[in-house]
Amino acid sequence: MKKLLFFLLRAGVSAGILYFIFTRPDLNFRKMVETIGQIHRPSLYSASLAYGVVLLLGCLRWRVLLEAHNIKLGFARVVKLFFIGFFFNNFLPSLTGGDIVKAYYVSKETARRAEAATTVIVDRVIGLLALFFLGGVAAVTRLGAVEIRKPALATLIFLFLVFLLMGLAFSRRFQKRIAISENPSTRKGRLANVVKKVYLAFHYYRNCPGALAMAFILSLSLQTIMILINYWLALGLGVRGIGLSTFFVLIPLAGAISAIPITVAGWGLGEGAYKFCFAFAGLPARTSVSLSILLRLLMVSWSIIGLPLYLLHRAGRGKR
Repeated sequence: MKKLLFFLLRAGVSAGILYFIFTRPDLNFRKMVETIGQIHRPSLYSASLAYGVVLLLGCLRWRVLLEAHNIKLGFARVVKLFFIGFFFNNFLPSLTGGDIVKAYYVSKETARRAEAATTVIVDRVIGLLALFFLGGVAAVTRLGAVEIRKPALATLIFLFLVFLLMGLAFSRRFQKRIAISENPSTRKGRLANVVKKVYLAFHYYRNCPGALAMAFILSLSLQTIMILINYWLALGLGVRGIGLSTFFVLIPLAGAISAIPITVAGWGLGEGAYKFCFAFAGLPARTSVSLSILLRLLMVSWSIIGLPLYLLHRAGRGKR
């Protein structure tokens, strides 16, 4: 009952934000639907195909992190579990809800359950680091642009925080400080033991610089294509006069806001984030919200592949 009420609360937040956005004087829902329907078709098709490449790179990155823990899963199996998680990402609270599903299912594939589940966390963190690294580089070059100076500074701050968190995660001193010694027979002790296992599995990547480097390179490619997808969709909507570097600054910031787990799959919050961030570049609210909705529909369309895979899923050898 608590979970149901919590979900309904988040659904209410999503609905409230969307209602607030669509009832603003600068937005007209009917005209926005017309704007989306009139998008330049080649731009839409190019973005859709490019998103497929993004998903493929995501599968490759996750497989690299799994193999670093000596968890050997066939590429087809990795793709299947990846799409199951991706499907639930679009139908669970926040844009990271499906990560929990993915972590659960991959932990059933091997005896190294904590390590398998931790790969999902590391996968997300490295993707976030790569996104803000690209944003930070672009922000440095655009600090002179008065109109986007504030979001550029915010992107640099986010980049610093991500580096700080990763530094703590890989710090041996911090590892010693969180050493937990609880009675494993108690509920608190069992929970402490799980937390310790997950942290040690995360810290293990300190000894796998090659895997981390490869995952980061794949993440840079993936996030670059994601920003290009946003740019192509914007061009398809008729946006002109906003350079690609501006997208590299604003998209990381909008993505970070969208991932806050207070709405269902980021609906409402993502649209508000795009409206807020792209207002600095002078993009009309109707266009920026249309861009967010287009990207979300693209994600939902690709994520549908995960539904039949989920319905037909059977546990692998690790489970048996």
